[in-house]
Amino acid sequence: MKKHITYLLFFCACWQLVAQETNTDKKIMLTLEDAIELSKSKSIEYLTAKNNAEVNYWQYQSYEAGFFPSLNINGILPNYQRSINRITADDGTDIFIGQNQAFSSISLDVNQIVPFTGGEFSISSSLNRIDIFSDPNFTTYSSTPLTISYFQESLFYNPFRWEKKIQPLIFEESKRELVERLEDISYNTTSRFFDYILAKIKSNNATINKKSQDTIYKISEGRFNIGKLYENDLLQSELSLLNAEKELIISKNELKLTKQALLDQLGIQGESNIELIIPEELIFVKIDSLQLFEKAFENRKLRIEHQRRIAEAEQEIAKTKSEGFTLGVIGNFGLTQQDELVRRVYADLLVQQNFALTFSAPIFSWGKRKAERKIARANLDLIRSTNAQEILTARRELSLKYLEWQQIELSVKITKRASEIAVKRYDASKRRFAIGKVSITNLNIAQSEKDTAIYNYYQSLREYWELYYELRKLTLYDFIKDEDIIKKDKN
Repeated sequence: MKKHITYLLFFCACWQLVAQETNTDKKIMLTLEDAIELSKSKSIEYLTAKNNAEVNYWQYQSYEAGFFPSLNINGILPNYQRSINRITADDGTDIFIGQNQAFSSISLDVNQIVPFTGGEFSISSSLNRIDIFSDPNFTTYSSTPLTISYFQESLFYNPFRWEKKIQPLIFEESKRELVERLEDISYNTTSRFFDYILAKIKSNNATINKKSQDTIYKISEGRFNIGKLYENDLLQSELSLLNAEKELIISKNELKLTKQALLDQLGIQGESNIELIIPEELIFVKIDSLQLFEKAFENRKLRIEHQRRIAEAEQEIAKTKSEGFTLGVIGNFGLTQQDELVRRVYADLLVQQNFALTFSAPIFSWGKRKAERKIARANLDLIRSTNAQEILTARRELSLKYLEWQQIELSVKITKRASEIAVKRYDASKRRFAIGKVSITNLNIAQSEKDTAIYNYYQSLREYWELYYELRKLTLYDFIKDEDIIKKDKN
């Protein structure tokens, strides 16, 4: 039996190792679009943005629910008390009385805010009971079958009116904030994607260069031994080989770091064998400048944010004005009764009512309220100035990005052609070096120019895609599909 268990455990362990090797060896092929979609569903950035959006959504739902009536039941079942307390007798003297009693209460309330006036309307019904345990036969009840109340703190300031103006702006701003965060994810994923590609190009170039320098050194060593190469050239060849070995070590470390950064961005846990498909086939979209500026200020959260800031500043002005002189209303009308029998507390009901008009007016405050109003007014002016400055900054940023976009197509074409020429020149230099027609110095120059040209080409591809996703974020517009991103999000 023990042997069977040992064999079973050994088999499970071997199967797990095989499964791990299979998962590790399995390649994940990713285009840039695949990487972006994966990052938008699994990355920490996405999960954070999603959680923030959910919080904002439920905050808005809570705000809207606040305008509907609320039904509450409250009770004390029971409040028992046994103690000696000081009470005031009918003749005005204080005496100590032992008390052994319980108080029970239950009430049902319906509350409804009144957005038009800024007050709160409520209807309630309650039943109370007192039991005196020192007298087993004594129990008394009181009921308030119906109470209608209205309360308003100030007749000159309505907080609900301002909430109805500001809260929808906050919610709309949060929705556009989510779309902008998703475009940030697209941009960041693009950066990590090309970081890994460029690191891989460096690593591949370093590997090839190391092999080439090794071959060149052996050729140089052979020529030196037969007297066809100076010692200085041999030493230069050896130095180039050492530099190539050093560059290979550095590039491999950089490749590991950029790969891990990409996996983190994609939300992939552990080690994975990924292969990136470089998006070399580009669609150079012609963007109209008028459309660019129109979509930027139509779709971005900046416009909603400015409206919200101004509304909040205007709310503060209205609030400071109302704090100087307040006029409040408290009204109550109800029916009540009390008796030792519960069935009688709902018969022969008595009317109870009260009404109060409260006010508060400053006589002299040493200019404090005036200063508060001036501060609120100055804050509104500051917000308007800040909004105007932010619009100018946004326009300037858009203008610069538009100029970059107009030049990026030419930059990609130039660097691509330069990389092709540099590769051909290096191949020709290697062939001529093999027959002794090119010096080591010129061969190294050709190699360096080849590596730089290839790197610059893929760097220009990176700049193209990063700029494209920057423009998407600045406008919340998909220029390839010719549609608003924010509208897709709403659906």
